[in-house]
Amino acid sequence: MSDSLREQLQRAGFVDKTPDKPPKKKNKRSGQRAKNARSRQEQVDSKAQVAEAERQKRKTQKLAISALIDEQKIKEFAGDSAYAYTLEKKIRQLFVTDAARAKLISGEWVITRLNGVTHLVPKDTGAAILDINPKWLVVTSEDKTRDDDDYEDFPVPDDLQW
Repeated sequence: MSDSLREQLQRAGFVDKTPDKPPKKKNKRSGQRAKNARSRQEQVDSKAQVAEAERQKRKTQKLAISALIDEQKIKEFAGDSAYAYTLEKKIRQLFVTDAARAKLISGEWVITRLNGVTHLVPKDTGAAILDINPKWLVVTSEDKTRDDDDYEDFPVPDDLQW
């Protein structure tokens, strides 16, 4: 009997006849790749959550500002007098009545925009809008940066003829 113990056990039915496969070695890299993939996915998910939270915040701010403007906007200001203001480095004109122009110049009213439409609101409402969102566009008469002091060194000659 030169049968090995394995062969004897196989004949008795205690062991499979298929040869044993060596156990698979864990590849350190594949485990690391899986961890990196999970961490990348978690980062993407967290960035998406942050972006969604920011969108929701902007949406609620816009709704609050929209309600404030709709409630406080001055409705009857259209007229023949042009009021020029600077908006995003462009000079724009708004045709208003003389009384509305005087209030814009004095700073009682401010200009703001919502969904591409220009609105006039009281100064307090403009301050409330800036409290809600400091980056919101509110144009006031104090925004004008031109000072007449810049031209003191350059007197106008008296002998100019037009």
